[in-house]
Amino acid sequence: MDRPNRHVRRKMRAQAAEIAAGISSRCLDFETGSPVAVTHPRAVAVLRRAFTMMIEQAQPVAIQLSDSEASGFPNWRESSRGMAHSLAVGVDVDGRASYAVRSAKASMEWNGPVSPLASAELAEFEAKDNLTRILMQSGIPGFDPDHG
Repeated sequence: MDRPNRHVRRKMRAQAAEIAAGISSRCLDFETGSPVAVTHPRAVAVLRRAFTMMIEQAQPVAIQLSDSEASGFPNWRESSRGMAHSLAVGVDVDGRASYAVRSAKASMEWNGPVSPLASAELAEFEAKDNLTRILMQSGIPGFDPDHG
């Protein structure tokens, strides 16, 4: 019984880069209120890298982003510059590839210096948490078919 699943996984891993290129070239960002295509070359490249890893590992993944990579996403805010950034990718309940990007700055003490490690961990946690909510939802994130 397990052979077809194993066969499909092997075939997908062999074509991971090609599949990821197709997925990443069609990503939409919904956090700005209405769908916006992700078109910046740095954002598309990092999505391709993350989706390739996701397909090869057959599970959701999260990766750290540089300011340059994070700034390519439509929901980028200039106030996020210098923070830790994380991208999480996975497949939702309808089988669609989805992603979440989050930025964070954290210190280990109240009013203490910024901790790069705590910031990175917080950004990754927030990205994974947001992705989990997206993946459990059927349909387009933020779209209510009863209210347009």
